[in-house]
Amino acid sequence: MVVTGSTDGIGKAYAIELAKRKMDLVLISRTLQKLNDTANEISDRADSRISDPKVSQMTRMLLPHMKQRKRGMIVFVGSIVQVFKSPYFVNYSGTKAFVGHFVNCLTREISHHNIQTQILIPSVVDTNMSKGDHFMRKMHDWLRAFAYPTATTYASWAICTLGWCKFATGYWFFDCTKVFSIMGENLGIMPFVLRQILRFSYGSKVIN
Repeated sequence: MVVTGSTDGIGKAYAIELAKRKMDLVLISRTLQKLNDTANEISDRADSRISDPKVSQMTRMLLPHMKQRKRGMIVFVGSIVQVFKSPYFVNYSGTKAFVGHFVNCLTREISHHNIQTQILIPSVVDTNMSKGDHFMRKMHDWLRAFAYPTATTYASWAICTLGWCKFATGYWFFDCTKVFSIMGENLGIMPFVLRQILRFSYGSKVIN
């Protein structure tokens, strides 16, 4: 199993969950030292074999091996913002939308090799990336525990969808918010709701 972004947040927690299930891992990250530290940590916690290739080598080394074995699974992490119109997240949502389309195209290309793909589209997870979220910090603890799962909690839920669905939020609360978001977008109120959340989170000086 190949895990990109494996040294922090969801990627790291997901890699640990996979290792607990005795899966052999290929870890990918931009920082070599953090990659080595993560590999050592996972090796200490679970009996799994780990490789750590450069990102540029991933496609070249991954698919031929899986095609030869005629089986495999590739999991990508997108974002809920790729599903909806997301003002003020243009670059981020656009990038994640590319990931979604890339996965759809790749799935068709490799399906006859018995290689499966999955894309996870989480909402906000309590990681270093979301530490500045004022909206999250102002929530009551009991609500924040449900609405903003830790990376470990998210990974433990998300991994249960592996092999069952190709497109998943990966967490029960995100499924609920996705339903309400779809309803809000269909009613035309989603941009207004998102705008108010961003005003509260980042201040009126940032979001006008």
